[in-house]
Amino acid sequence: MSYLIKRSEWNTSAAMILLDATHNDPFVSLDDIAVDVQEGKCALFDVHDAEAQHIASFVIRIDTHPKCDELVIVVAAGKSPKGQSLYELITPYVTALAKKSGCKYLRGHTFRKGVTRLMENAGYKLDEYICRLEVV
Repeated sequence: MSYLIKRSEWNTSAAMILLDATHNDPFVSLDDIAVDVQEGKCALFDVHDAEAQHIASFVIRIDTHPKCDELVIVVAAGKSPKGQSLYELITPYVTALAKKSGCKYLRGHTFRKGVTRLMENAGYKLDEYICRLEVV
């Protein structure tokens, strides 16, 4: 099956797809992401299947560091195509974007262990654990 991945302006369809991936995140909201895309700080990409159905969206940004730049997958969500992992579909595209942009690394974050396994299956390596203590 063929898919079309293209950069898009912020849109309602993408917002609905990405809502599920952001609603439990205490550090970033869908509104924050929308503003960052609209201001050009992040880029939104929509994924359409062969029937032109919008099946997924993802948002990326490039973090600039003194030693190397890093492409960050801010959020990604959607319906996995039959027989294929969404990460297996998106990762080659995002990897090519990272290389084209001169980035040395590609980074993604998740709260879900199942997504971590999918990312590892797509070639990502676990880089760090983050521990957080609430002090309020």
